[in-house]
Amino acid sequence: MQRLFIVRKDLRGPDFPSAAVDRCREAYWIGLLKSAAPKDNEFDELLAANPYNPAEPALYKEPSLCRAAKAAFKKGEKTFKAKRPCGRPTVSVAVEIPKEVWDCMGGEVGEAVRECGGPDGLEKAAKRAGGLGFSEGPDWGYAEYGGEKAAIWFRPLPDGAARKIGAGYRLWRDGE
Repeated sequence: MQRLFIVRKDLRGPDFPSAAVDRCREAYWIGLLKSAAPKDNEFDELLAANPYNPAEPALYKEPSLCRAAKAAFKKGEKTFKAKRPCGRPTVSVAVEIPKEVWDCMGGEVGEAVRECGGPDGLEKAAKRAGGLGFSEGPDWGYAEYGGEKAAIWFRPLPDGAARKIGAGYRLWRDGE
């Protein structure tokens, strides 16, 4: 497996290309997390009725929860949401990661940073990826730098696919 990043050589900046490559590294994982449906952990869903006697409202140690359970019970609701009493608000997500990506996590994944002359080089790589069955979003995307498309990132790819997409692009060389 290999991570492939193609970065525009025509852009300049004090932290370029490292900033663009860093954005590329994060973009796949952030996109994967954001594609999942988040569960807001700030609130718990609690029973309004007593599980042992469904004809009565549920009893809780916290008086405010007892009042909320009683109010929900009177409305005929089965559950109600209550704010968690402590801790900071969090969100949980369940993410599906391609098996071949999971299998290589924590192992050896090569990384190639290649260069292109301008935005046309990024589009060419995108077309090659599309021709191999990869789609924008889950498999590849653009990273911006200074408000412009500066690089294209790819999820961890099989070596053969990374070679086909990266063919014709030089490895990035600093100082040239």
